[in-house]
Amino acid sequence: MAKNKLERKGIWRFLLIGVLCGLMLMIVAPKLKIIYQMDGQRHRLEQEKKELEKKNQELKARLIEMDSAVAVEKIAREQLGMVKKGEKIIIPLKEERP
Repeated sequence: MAKNKLERKGIWRFLLIGVLCGLMLMIVAPKLKIIYQMDGQRHRLEQEKKELEKKNQELKARLIEMDSAVAVEKIAREQLGMVKKGEKIIIPLKEERP
């Protein structure tokens, strides 16, 4: 009889531990899923940050290059059709096709 009580007590302890572990798993599992998703998002954002920093550096270099007098003159001549004093503009004629 005493052995039977000990067996029942052991079964109840086992069930109680199982229920507690199940509850802990139900509480922790969704949080672990959120942590995993956020870690993936953090990784993607870090990659995007690196790409944007690289692009920013390229744009800064281009800005410095475009700020030079040579670049300004090139844009003025090629895109705006401007000429210096005393220069003549030569406009090539398009060939007409029959």
